[in-house]
Amino acid sequence: MRTLKQLCDTGRTSGVGRGSMTGMPPAVPQPPESLTALRAFTLIELLAAITILMLIVSMLVTIFAQSDRAWRVGTGRADTNTEGRAAINAIVQDLEYAVADDLISFIMRPDVERPEGDNISYSYTNSEISFVSMLENASPQKRNAEEVHYWVRPSTTDDGNIAAKSLGRYQLMRTKVNTYEKPLAGAPKDRKAYNNQLSGSSAWYMRNGDNGGRNNETNRGVLAENITALAFYAPPATSGGPPRLTYDSTDAANSNQLPLYVDVVLELLSDEDAQRAAQLESRAAQSGNPQLKQQMVNFVDKNSRRYTTRVYFQNRAGYRKRP
Repeated sequence: MRTLKQLCDTGRTSGVGRGSMTGMPPAVPQPPESLTALRAFTLIELLAAITILMLIVSMLVTIFAQSDRAWRVGTGRADTNTEGRAAINAIVQDLEYAVADDLISFIMRPDVERPEGDNISYSYTNSEISFVSMLENASPQKRNAEEVHYWVRPSTTDDGNIAAKSLGRYQLMRTKVNTYEKPLAGAPKDRKAYNNQLSGSSAWYMRNGDNGGRNNETNRGVLAENITALAFYAPPATSGGPPRLTYDSTDAANSNQLPLYVDVVLELLSDEDAQRAAQLESRAAQSGNPQLKQQMVNFVDKNSRRYTTRVYFQNRAGYRKRP
């Protein structure tokens, strides 16, 4: 017979475990060490992941905000460019057919003599121009003579009141009066408001209401918004010299003639920049601080878009009367 020691030795050599010998179930296999190392995220790891995610979202928001800003700036500049070119084209069309003689005068000057006060936008004194234009056409009928005015005023509503949202903003205005329809009250049809000899003590371009003048309510309209400057320059008709802001065809130096040419300067802001300029102008006016006023002027100078052109006159050498 085998002893207990011999039986145990036999079990070891034959691969039979002690569990088998004693009737116990075999031991459960242990998982690999790499699987036992798996565990949940720690609080620090979650906070780090959230921080990284927030940084990514913040960068995306910044990118989208900059893209939106660039889109609005580009759109505003495109709108301003369209409005500025349209206004310049309208001025050119009216100006190039202007007329002047011993009865009809051509006037341009700084807009500082009106009863409503000096016309100043963002510390710049604007110009006004008044003339009579005879548009050329192919019709055998008489050409239509129109009394034309261009000037700048504070932005207002249709009823003439300054709109709260338009405070500190300015409009380019145009008045066109058909002079065959608006003669002086009680006068024959050929006696027009622009006739120098019939204007009496009041210059024709200073008149208001149905007798002509720029404030004729039924014939005036807004040509462009967010104006920062309007200026007209012309040299003397006969003596030469540099262009000036003031020209009156009835002056002796001009001999009832149109100038050789007129340089037109128009400056505009985009709608967004005009709101900012209005805020700066309001702050400067309320505080009386010259530094704020200069800041406003610098902002307007930096952001205004300038449109210029030179206009020559079709009728400067005279115009032919049609039967």
